[in-house]
Amino acid sequence: MNLADSFDNASNDSDVDSVIVPLDEDDREHIADLASARHGSYERGETTDEVWGDDDSAGKMVIGVAGELVVAGLYDRAEYDTSVSAQGDGGVDCEMDLDGETRTVDIKSSTYDRSGASLMVGKHHVEDRDIIPDAYLSCYVDDLSEVILRGWVTSDELLTEENEETAPGGDWINFDMDVDELKSVPEPDGDLLVEDVDYRVSRS
Repeated sequence: MNLADSFDNASNDSDVDSVIVPLDEDDREHIADLASARHGSYERGETTDEVWGDDDSAGKMVIGVAGELVVAGLYDRAEYDTSVSAQGDGGVDCEMDLDGETRTVDIKSSTYDRSGASLMVGKHHVEDRDIIPDAYLSCYVDDLSEVILRGWVTSDELLTEENEETAPGGDWINFDMDVDELKSVPEPDGDLLVEDVDYRVSRS
């Protein structure tokens, strides 16, 4: 199905709430390869701006790469970065046209999509960065069968004292916003993923 057709056939009485993109075996293999290369760079100490300190660091890298791949496939301005850099991505994954402006974006992918799911950004990560993105975009990725783009928020709206929450089971502070409070993702303007994939659009 052509991506544009999926929007043309959807109801026009509300904004897009989320976009659901299935992944195939080639996508999963590509994601695993790039995530492995990036994680190896962190483990060897070649990438220095981030510390991955828990036992599931490699798994989190896979989830993050999946979100980046899908966003780049859906939006023309969002270029997919396949590099393995000594400085990581610096806190910015891509650029997107959001609310009529070109904004730098940090894509945050999570495996949690039940009631109370939220977009979380560690306060210490923000404080340690030289560059703060203009916006954050939330993706849900579980078993790599699909990626769901759930919404976005500007940094000015997210990074406020009222959004500070103690991390569950941790001793750090997150900026935390319920995914239901995020802005709807924009209508995709690119179709760089595999053709004839059945993209789905979820509207409320």
